[in-house]
Amino acid sequence: MTIGLCQIILAVFFFISLGVSPAYSAIVYSGRLDVKGPDFSIDLNNDGSNDFVTEWGTWAEGNGYSLTGFDVKMNVGIRFLNSELTGHTGYPGTKAPLEYGELIGPTAPQGLLWAVNSNDAMMWTTVDDSKDPFITYSGVWHDLGKKYLAFELRVGSRLFYGWIQLDTDAFNNVTLVDWAYEDVSGTPIRAGVILTPVISPILPLLLEEE
Repeated sequence: MTIGLCQIILAVFFFISLGVSPAYSAIVYSGRLDVKGPDFSIDLNNDGSNDFVTEWGTWAEGNGYSLTGFDVKMNVGIRFLNSELTGHTGYPGTKAPLEYGELIGPTAPQGLLWAVNSNDAMMWTTVDDSKDPFITYSGVWHDLGKKYLAFELRVGSRLFYGWIQLDTDAFNNVTLVDWAYEDVSGTPIRAGVILTPVISPILPLLLEEE
């Protein structure tokens, strides 16, 4: 029996439209959230334990001066891609904002480091009203849009790779846009990408009949 290419393509699109899941992998996606921060708590794998928790913490205070930093609290079983401090190779700096499409997987991109802790905050707010009152906003994540925080989530002996998209403004207000991860352990994911190729289970059967 001969089946034309057009029939195969139609069959594939038919099964895609029915929502048939690929057998090899899929991306778990939060959907568009656009939740205003600054405090977020996310149970990424729905196991009853929050994996991603953010907060503003006081780093220095006194004499009319205060310095607060925004960062992710460290939780067991998750690591983030950090920068490295200049002159301190191997020590994590701050969590790196990735561009759309950057590959997230077991091997960290050049110059970055998978780390469970951080030596610097993602953003800073500095207040000094002792003499000349002022407030400054700064940090690696300051006033950025469409940037991605890469994570590695450990579940038992398995590692899953994903991203969390955050937007910030000139006043360090934070918005949680969305998040996603690959549901097959050890499988890399690209920052911001939520689509994976879908292959219909019927396609191999059709090809065999040609």
